[in-house]
Amino acid sequence: MKIHKLIILTSICMTLPYFMSVHAFTWKDPYVQQEVNNICLFNWLEMTYPSLFKPANQQTLFITAENEKVDYRYYRITDSFIAAWKQKLYYIGIDDSDTDYKLFNLGPLNDWYFLSGCQSAHLKLYLQTQEFTISGPARTRWKEIGLPYKAEMVTRMALTGTDIISHGKFKLEAIGDSFVITGVEVGDLLDNTWAMAEGLPWELGDITINPGDEIVFELISGRHGELPSIINFSFMVEGMGQVFSLIMHFESSTYPLRYYRDYPYT
Repeated sequence: MKIHKLIILTSICMTLPYFMSVHAFTWKDPYVQQEVNNICLFNWLEMTYPSLFKPANQQTLFITAENEKVDYRYYRITDSFIAAWKQKLYYIGIDDSDTDYKLFNLGPLNDWYFLSGCQSAHLKLYLQTQEFTISGPARTRWKEIGLPYKAEMVTRMALTGTDIISHGKFKLEAIGDSFVITGVEVGDLLDNTWAMAEGLPWELGDITINPGDEIVFELISGRHGELPSIINFSFMVEGMGQVFSLIMHFESSTYPLRYYRDYPYT
C-alpha cells in the first residue's frame, strides 16, 4: 500500500508542472463578490423596510435552480423571503387578501446594488460557454469570468489548411459608470499567422463603454501550415492598468515528426 501511494504521489509531482505550463490562469471569482453584494443588500433591505423582513439579521442561505445559485433569506414572523437569482431581486410573501405565496420580481440586482451602496461601478467580463445535457442539445450561455483576467494556454492540433480558429467569444458590460478600453494588442507574436478581435472596434481608437452597454467580440486567427503560433490578446481599462491578458500557444501535432524526418544529419 505504501508503495502504491508513493507511486501516485510521484506521478502527481511529475505531472503538475506540465499542467501548470499547459493551462495557467488567474481570475477573480465573480460569484464570491456577488455573494458579498447580496449579503450587503439583504442587510440594507432589512434596515430600510423593517416591516417586511422580521426578524432581521437572518442567515443567508442558498439553493440551486436551473443551474443558477440562489441566495435567499427567510423571515419567520412576516413569513416572507428575499432572493437574488439570475441577476434579479425577488420578494416572496403572502398577500393580505390571499393565503398563497406570491412571487414579485423587483428588478435587476445591479440597480439595487447601487441604490443600497453595496456595489461600486465596474466593468464585467463574460465568456461564452456550452452546457451539454443528456436529454437535449447543448445550450449556449454567458459565464462571468471577472476582471482582472489572465490566461495562458498551450494547444497541440493539426494546423494545416486555411480554416479560421476561434479562441473564444467574450462580452464586456459596463455597470454604473463609463469605461474606456485602451492599449488593445492582438496578433501572433511569431508572425506566422493573422489574429483579430472581431466585434471590438479598437482600430478606430479608444473604446468607450457607457452604463448598460454591452460589447461582444470573438478572438480569431487563421490556420497556417505546420508552423507554431502564439496568439496574444490584451487590453487595459483607463485608470485601472492591465486587466485582461490572453496568450494562446498553438503547436502542430505533426510538426515535430516532420522536423525530425527532414533533419539533414539523421
